[in-house]
Parts: sequence; C-alpha cells; structure tokens
Amino acid sequence: MANFTDSFPASSGNNVLEEIQCVPDGRTVTLNSGTYTLQNVTGTQTLTNTYTEVIGSKINYTPPSGTKYIKYQYNVHIDPVPNNYYGISHYRIYVDGSDVTEAMKTYAHQYYTTYGYGNQMMIINYVFDLTVSTTNAAKGEFAGWTGAKEIMVKARRYSTTYAIELNGNIWRDGGGASGNYLWNRPLLALQALS
Repeated sequence: MANFTDSFPASSGNNVLEEIQCVPDGRTVTLNSGTYTLQNVTGTQTLTNTYTEVIGSKINYTPPSGTKYIKYQYNVHIDPVPNNYYGISHYRIYVDGSDVTEAMKTYAHQYYTTYGYGNQMMIINYVFDLTVSTTNAAKGEFAGWTGAKEIMVKARRYSTTYAIELNGNIWRDGGGASGNYLWNRPLLALQALS
C-alpha cells in the first residue's frame, strides 16, 4: 500500500503571504504590502446594456515581495428584475484597464414571465500569474507586478428584457416577491501566494 503522501504530497509552494476577506463597506485594511481603502456598497446596482464597474469590486493592489500568484475573488448576490422574464448577465475582470478575457463569465436564470426566481450568490474569480517573463493580460499573466495595479469587475445585462441587479434579494426570508425586500453585501477576497 502506498503512503498517504504519495497521493497527497505536502505543498512546497503556493503559501499564502497575505489575504484580504471583507465586505466592501468603505473600511480601510492594513496588510504587510500596504493600506487599502475599499469601496462602499450601499445598496443594489442595476446593470445596463453597457459594461460598467461593479461597485465594491475595485482594489488598487500591490503584492508583497515574493508573490507568484494573486487570487482575486468577488462574491455578489444577483437577482433578476421582476417582470423582465429572467436575468442574463456578463462579467469581466480588468487589471489596470486591460480585460482578462479568460476570466469572463455569463450567468443566466430560468425563464418565467412574471417574476425572476433565480436568486443566487455568484463568484467572479481568477488567479493571476506573476511568474511569467512577458505580460499577457488576456490570460491574466503579468510580468513585473511590483507596484499598485487596479483590479475590478465590470458587468452588463444581456438586454433590457433580461434585466438583472446586483446585491438584490427579493425572495428573502419567506417574504415573497412583494415583501421583505432586502439587499445583501458582497464580499471581496484576495490572496497573495508564493
């Protein structure tokens, strides 16, 4: 019989150098690499037909020395807008204005003519590779990332017929479509890995 470590070897890399996990409520977070002030999400955000910044997803991040990979993750609750069939939405991650095309995601809910029942928590994430010698933003590969770079998510709805909003939760706590409408705060998480 093989040893347990033959199947599951101990990690020799990918150690977490630092980590952020918090709601974007305007707070300031201090890490070894610097001090970061997060955006303040104060309610829902209805998407349009044009890619626009997802409020709360932006951070200007400087990785600590020795970082080989940066894992970025944004968790947001999405909710189809009532009387718009069902929601379809598209998401892209940008680093310093460059589209990381391999990180693009599309989410869709079931079809229904009056109310959109497809509430869900969505995860937009990617791991950026800093070990490369040549930058290829489309693949999330960045050579020489030593200073601050802006990471953000941009999103759009498929069309006006298939509208969506972020941070919404119309079916909360058994309240139905017309009651107990409350919004949910998103979560921003980032890890620097060696």
